[in-house]
Amino acid sequence: MPVAVASPTVTKTGRVYRLNGQRVPSVTDILSFVVDDLGYLDQDMLMKAAERGTEVHTLTEEYDLGTLDWATVPENRKGYLDAYLQFHNDYRWEVHQVEQVVGNTKYRYAGTVDRTGWIRKLHDDEVVLDIKSGAPQAMTALQLAGYEAALDRKLRRYSLHLSQDGSYVLKEYAEASDRGVFLSAAAVAHWKLNHGKSRFRE
Repeated sequence: MPVAVASPTVTKTGRVYRLNGQRVPSVTDILSFVVDDLGYLDQDMLMKAAERGTEVHTLTEEYDLGTLDWATVPENRKGYLDAYLQFHNDYRWEVHQVEQVVGNTKYRYAGTVDRTGWIRKLHDDEVVLDIKSGAPQAMTALQLAGYEAALDRKLRRYSLHLSQDGSYVLKEYAEASDRGVFLSAAAVAHWKLNHGKSRFRE
C-alpha cells in the first residue's frame, strides 16, 4: 500500500519531505545527488526553466481540479495550457489523482506525483504521468520509476511535454530495469547523505 506522507514544506529550493518525522530525499533529490548532469548549464537558465515549469504545473493542476480562472492565465503560458487541453481531447485523458504526495519507507524517499489516470485512446492500463514544459530527458524514466515504486502498484509510465506553441509530445518509458536503477540510486543517495558527500538544499 502507498505510504501516507505529511504534506511537504515548500522552501525556496523546493519541497521538503518527511517520513515518520524524519527528512527524506525527494525523487528529484536522489537523481541530482547521484547523477549531476546539469552542472554545466547556465544557472539563470535553469531558474527560468524551473519557474516556467512551476507555473505550467499550477495551471494544469487548476484545470484538472476545476478551479482554473481563465482570465488570470498569463499570455505567455496560454500555449502550454492549450497543449494540455489538446492532449486531453486527443487521447481521452481520464485523470485519477492530481499532485499526490507519496513515500517509500523501505528506501526512504518521497515525492509528488503529477498525475495518475488512463490514456483511454491507447489502452485501459493505469498510468503515472509527469508533466513537463521542456524537451524529453532520459532521466525522466528513472523519475517515473521512483514514483511507481512509491505508489506500490503496476503502472505504465509516461511523460507529457508541453510547448508554448500549443503542441505536445507524449513519451512512454518501458525499460524493466528502470525501477532497479532508481532504487539503487536511492541507496547511493542515502550513503552520500550519511557520509557527508551530499547534503540537502536549504
